[in-house]
Amino acid sequence: MLIAMFSVVTMVVLLSVRGCSNDGDGSSGSVSSAGAARSGATVDPTDGSAADDGSSDESFSDKSGSGRVRSQSASRSMFKAAMPAPAQPERDLTAQASAALAGVFSGARYSVSVVDLSNAGTLVDIDSSQVFASASTYKLFVAHSMVTAVELGEMTWDSPLNGMTLQQCLTTMIVDSDNECPKAWLMRDNGAGYDKVTQQANALGAKNTTLHYLDVRTTSADLALILTKLYRGEIWNDDDRDMVIGLMKRQQYRSGIPAGIGGNGTVADKVGFRDSYLHDAGIVYSGKGDYAFVIMTSGSSWTAIANASAALYQLL
Repeated sequence: MLIAMFSVVTMVVLLSVRGCSNDGDGSSGSVSSAGAARSGATVDPTDGSAADDGSSDESFSDKSGSGRVRSQSASRSMFKAAMPAPAQPERDLTAQASAALAGVFSGARYSVSVVDLSNAGTLVDIDSSQVFASASTYKLFVAHSMVTAVELGEMTWDSPLNGMTLQQCLTTMIVDSDNECPKAWLMRDNGAGYDKVTQQANALGAKNTTLHYLDVRTTSADLALILTKLYRGEIWNDDDRDMVIGLMKRQQYRSGIPAGIGGNGTVADKVGFRDSYLHDAGIVYSGKGDYAFVIMTSGSSWTAIANASAALYQLL
């Protein structure tokens, strides 16, 4: 009788211990599911684990009574805490800009590029690869060629060009939009300057910019590119960059982007106007940040470009 009673007690104890122990694979088995059910969590029948119901890990672990569940929950919390915040996607204001400018440029052909100069990210791209006759905006690429020649030691700022120094030529080309100095630069070596400046522009990444005699073409994307590289110091030394930007701030034709930005900031730009073409390409320094604005048009007006610039600024 005593032996039988001892056997029964032993079996009860063994069964109790087994019910509280883990399975051979280390999982908590039915106890985990029961603990999850008691905690109010939803149980996924496909894997026996509790879905995240927003309850705290501590509450879930205490009610389940499973060290395995506590460890997994703590690990998940630590992993979430260690994960970096997701990168903010670049803003794309193209759709909003297109809607805002449709009436401004009604009946005109136009192209717009806006770049956030803090990260070189494009914010607005309205037909930015559309090729236009460049008018005088090509002088930005000529300026790049001139500065490069000086930095490479091929010329100095005192070298003669078109009856003045190279420095004087660069200044009047940007500030007054003089045509004779850039022509003299391009016609050097029997006109080889056209091909050389084209190659230099293409090497920057301005792939749709071409300079031929009486036929110079570019895009708003290419102009935005050189402005971005200029601003970010990626093409010249700091002194030359600051010098050229200073000239652009002084350029005298300010009815386009500068008029549209008004008191909201300062604009360093280069305009182009020829026949039906009116263009403006500039760096906008403002309280909202610094941006490259390029607006190229055919059949429009400076007032429209100013209004477009104001509308674009409001979107930033």
